Amino acid sequence: MIFYFSGTGNSAWVARQLAEGQNEELLSIAMEIDRNKAYKLKEGEKVGFVFPVYAWGPPKIVLRFIHQLKLSITVGVHLHL
Repeated sequence: MIFYFSGTGNSAWVARQLAEGQNEELLSIAMEIDRNKAYKLKEGEKVGFVFPVYAWGPPKIVLRFIHQLKLSITVGVHLHL
């Protein structure tokens, strides 16, 4: 599962390439941020974030999304952060 935010499209392109190469689901942070949804990880699924760096840090929308992110992990799944 790859979450991405893109202002100009460059990060979206990178995220698509990663998702295709890793066979992972691709989700736009801008589209998901107000959904207040819990995401379920499947066996062996990875979580990644792709975003541009603004003023030496992540954009505020990315920080807000990560702060409210709810992940449900199936028994047997290992989470590596």
